[in-house]
Amino acid sequence: MPWGISGAAALTDGEAKLIDTFPNTNLLYNLAILPTICRRLKPGCHLLIDCFLADRTDQAERYMKCIPQVETAERTIRIRIGKEERSIQWPDLKQED
Repeated sequence: MPWGISGAAALTDGEAKLIDTFPNTNLLYNLAILPTICRRLKPGCHLLIDCFLADRTDQAERYMKCIPQVETAERTIRIRIGKEERSIQWPDLKQED
């Protein structure tokens, strides 16, 4: 894809949507689509984990298949892409009942 790709994935709750922008919103391309995540949140603290992608290389299409998987546990966020996994310690992370 010579023009590149972009995308969004909601890894917690939420809905990924594409917004068709007005002409000339993007300075480089007169027609652009903007990937977004939409949610309705009540007042309070929320843990939002999303994934966004943008690439203009020849490898762009293969990245579309690499959506991370996320697990939250007591004070830890685990992110997995294929066989690779990373953990993040988050001292203020609290699980809701």
